[in-house]
Amino acid sequence: VNKVGTTYTFPALREYSFDRRGQNMKALRRTHQETNCTVVYLDKCMSHKQCSRQCLILGASMLRWFHTGCCECIGHTCLPYGSTTARCKYCTDFDNSLMFARQTEL
Repeated sequence: VNKVGTTYTFPALREYSFDRRGQNMKALRRTHQETNCTVVYLDKCMSHKQCSRQCLILGASMLRWFHTGCCECIGHTCLPYGSTTARCKYCTDFDNSLMFARQTEL
């Protein structure tokens, strides 16, 4: 099997309450069964279209594409946006050549 990215697993769901008086958000309770979210950050920078294809191949239920070209494939137990941090191995800064590739792909 080819390694295409890095897998991260973290707690997926928590119920929260918001106290209007104190303007505080706090965990109300954990779900009775711990549910984990698994995401895969693909190593290579890619266009949104390539990200969509790769996540489909991996069986992800959702994806998140960052403007740096980082692609996050999101598992079915995760919140729709996965994680807010791009953690792709080789894709941390915006790459002008990737922008050119995206324009020619359209």
